[in-house]
Amino acid sequence: MPTFGDEDVRRLDISVNNATAYGIYVHAPGSVTSNNVSNSSNYGIYLNVAGASIKTNTITQGPVGIEFNCFSGTVSGNTIKGAATGIDKVPAAFTGVNTFYNVATVRKGGAC
Repeated sequence: MPTFGDEDVRRLDISVNNATAYGIYVHAPGSVTSNNVSNSSNYGIYLNVAGASIKTNTITQGPVGIEFNCFSGTVSGNTIKGAATGIDKVPAAFTGVNTFYNVATVRKGGAC
């Protein structure tokens, strides 16, 4: 599982398949852009910090596409396909636009 905490990360262009727990785990502000994540066992992308920029990623299959974990950030232009939940524990003020295909629940808020 890639873990990204380097503030200089700008464009990753990686593919992650069949990851356990998280496809990509974000623990410091920075950009996670243009990645492909498929079949993660829990989360495609998991935010554990405010201020990250998560853009133009494709997440396919899995329980949750993007887990906000109640952190704010720029999350837009992502495509989520075949997930049970598209985006989870989303802060109430979130307004990003993402695309969802074959997703049972597009958005869940948390006590955020």
